[in-house]
Amino acid sequence: MMIVEMDKMSAPSSRERAQRLLDNVIELEKKRRKSAQTQVPSDPNIWPQLRENYEAIILEDYAFSEKHGIEFALWQLHYKRIEELRAYFSAALTSASSKSSEGGKGSARPDRITKCRGVCRMVGILLSY
Repeated sequence: MMIVEMDKMSAPSSRERAQRLLDNVIELEKKRRKSAQTQVPSDPNIWPQLRENYEAIILEDYAFSEKHGIEFALWQLHYKRIEELRAYFSAALTSASSKSSEGGKGSARPDRITKCRGVCRMVGILLSY
């Protein structure tokens, strides 16, 4: 009986686990924002890590997630990713069209446009370009 009580005391509560996950989300968001400000593509692993952490917070402690607006943050995460991919796609198209209008060899990086289109299709984004 005494061993069980000690185990309960040493194990973190669901609120503490949710708080640790939220702290991790905050750090990952700082990295993502920093790369966006420097216009460097963010680490592609950040997006799935953020999503997994948000989902884990919701499953770990729903009241905590409600208090901190985690469901809305998860929605915003997906929207930010879509916007980032649209921006890269638009930049690739602009770069390709400016190279061809300057009398270059045509599209400077057709592979970049193809890759952007593939990624956008993969995440189910409908682009109107």
